Amino acid sequence: MSSNCKYKGSQVLLVEGKNDCHVIMALCEKYNLKESFGLYECGGDENLLSRLDALVEEQDINTIGVVLDTDIPEKIPNLAVRWQQLAGILSTFGYSLPKAPEAQGTVLETLENHPRIGLWFMPNNHDPGMLEDFLMPLAETPTLEYAKYCVTQAEAKNLTRFKPVHRSKAILHTYLSWQDEPGKPLGQSLTSHALQHDHEIASSFANWLNRLFNS
Repeated sequence: MSSNCKYKGSQVLLVEGKNDCHVIMALCEKYNLKESFGLYECGGDENLLSRLDALVEEQDINTIGVVLDTDIPEKIPNLAVRWQQLAGILSTFGYSLPKAPEAQGTVLETLENHPRIGLWFMPNNHDPGMLEDFLMPLAETPTLEYAKYCVTQAEAKNLTRFKPVHRSKAILHTYLSWQDEPGKPLGQSLTSHALQHDHEIASSFANWLNRLFNS
């Protein structure tokens, strides 16, 4: 797969940021996925939604995948809010969405002159969260649990400044700071085995990509 996160081809996976792009590249390599699609880093959720809206009408687009965090609204994140955003965009083109995301990733078949659409909501199509919530189960459990403990202790001593919605980021990056070569980017943490790819959530994500782009 191309290392370029600005792919413009007929089968494209839209992601919010560079971390998403590099994590997905690493997972594709680990699961030996066929190089049939590219990734486009949109620079945030609003830009992703705008790009999706534009791409659906392009005649040379066959398949669009969407990977979105579900960390909105900030005070009380709710996956249903993100689902309604996507439903609002896609229903205008005639797509019919289920009432809720499918557990193994949603795939909407080709509709007239519009492309096949795939939707994955971080972390697991059920719980609100973000990329770091998707990756935490891939960490070594004893070390991760101690990282959680350390973050909790820091919170209790009023030493933290992160927003509650970003707690998983604080925990995961604490965990990664204890690995060989502390502070590696998330994608490199997969290739270096600081995070293990063979967890059910990673396997489900890889299977969704395969269903969407290779079936």
